[in-house]
Amino acid sequence: MRNSVFHTFLPALLITVAHTAPVTRGTPPATAPAAGAREGIELVTALHDPAKTRYGVGQIIWFDLKVRNPTDHVVEGVFSTEQAFYTPPAIDDAHGKPVQVLRPNVIFAGIWALIPYRLAPGEARDVGKASLVFDPHAAEHDTPGHPRLQCVARAGPGKYRVTYPASHAIEVEIR
Repeated sequence: MRNSVFHTFLPALLITVAHTAPVTRGTPPATAPAAGAREGIELVTALHDPAKTRYGVGQIIWFDLKVRNPTDHVVEGVFSTEQAFYTPPAIDDAHGKPVQVLRPNVIFAGIWALIPYRLAPGEARDVGKASLVFDPHAAEHDTPGHPRLQCVARAGPGKYRVTYPASHAIEVEIR
């Protein structure tokens, strides 16, 4: 089932991080999802293929997502797959002008998860992938029979800075 919804979109669901204060053994992690990284956690976003920064209009750009604990103590919390899927990156063009980014327009029910984590000082963990497409002709509103299953930047050829919540900007060029 290579073209199933689960094959295509489950890798792109993890990005958002919730965080609790340092935890002693036996204390359950918090379960409230957050819109970005919290105290003590860094969200690290990188192109899946770091050597490739040029993409065509309509081509899917894959990003790898990690969380890292830069503190000197253990950090526990949860990843929210629902928040991750629907939270778009901020995108600016080469002149610093913001680009409109459309969120996915599908509603998945029953596949979201809160995934607990425990990170030692300096430890990093892969948490998933995110995907993005540049399409200057993307319909802003729902098109019957054509669900939008990933974030879509309404922009064409040019250079852009893509910033996922609580992470650094990544430069890409669209041809």
